[in-house]
Amino acid sequence: MTITNDPWSSGSAASSQYAEMYQTNNAIATTINTINVWEEVGNLSSGLLYGWTYSSGALVAGASAAGVYQLVGSVSSSAVSVNKDFEYAISVEDATEAKSTTKRRFSTSDTGSQSISCLLLIAAGDSVKLEVRNITDATNITVIDCNICLKK
Repeated sequence: MTITNDPWSSGSAASSQYAEMYQTNNAIATTINTINVWEEVGNLSSGLLYGWTYSSGALVAGASAAGVYQLVGSVSSSAVSVNKDFEYAISVEDATEAKSTTKRRFSTSDTGSQSISCLLLIAAGDSVKLEVRNITDATNITVIDCNICLKK
């Protein structure tokens, strides 16, 4: 949903940009093609957007959206098999932001939650995506729920 009049801003539009994308109750696994290679998490939906757009699994910064953003996110997922280590991270312009990486071992076929937070330097037109990789083997993972929020 694109917001045209920001209800939270007391300043200029340039200082109050935000964006979110999410997934709820998903059952489609993210395919891991190769061990230790980042894969884009698909099947996301756009949330609130102000100064941003959403396109095919990515938040895209608008013309006036350049700046430093606080990223806060959470991911609940379930591994297809046991004793697998997965990492989640955020990418900007398809470059993985190492400082956003979070790791979890799935010791059983459980559902686990991971949080992601960092500051990101965003330029106008930059795309921001959620990525996952399996650092054990090429076993798939299912992202059940997630929410990624950016606030300038």
